[in-house]
Amino acid sequence: MPERIRRTRIRPTSISTAITRSSASTSTPSYGGCAPPRPGLGRQGGGSIVVTASYAAIKGVPQDPIYTMTKHAVIGLVRALHGSLAREGIRLSAVCPGLVDTPLTAGGRERFRAAGIPMLDADEVAAAVEQLLRDGEPGTELVVSPGKPAVRYIAAPLP
Repeated sequence: MPERIRRTRIRPTSISTAITRSSASTSTPSYGGCAPPRPGLGRQGGGSIVVTASYAAIKGVPQDPIYTMTKHAVIGLVRALHGSLAREGIRLSAVCPGLVDTPLTAGGRERFRAAGIPMLDADEVAAAVEQLLRDGEPGTELVVSPGKPAVRYIAAPLP
């Protein structure tokens, strides 16, 4: 767990149940991550669930359509459930980071740098998650870009 999350003043039980990770190969972990904490958060009088999406959830990545599809599913889940969960006092939101420098991306790190693709530090993403856990509004989609403040993404209204 990133250092920033370990230092937070949010109750550890909230953190352990609220932070979920989605998989690059399936969106099921995000949905599964919403269901188990729901009863516990309800008994506490509410809380926050933050799921991990990606830039790919906002804008398709032609080089990896399957990853794009699964991240779109994560955002769809947030958009579909945040209202009903909010009525139970549970804030569901998503963090949408760009490319993060992790062991998973380490093999391509030099190629990304050579191509001019900036990478986030895991602590930058952890800070955005912490922000959402503390005071994120239900349904927030928080975009995290290297060297910039995290910003809320607002989807265009339907015509």
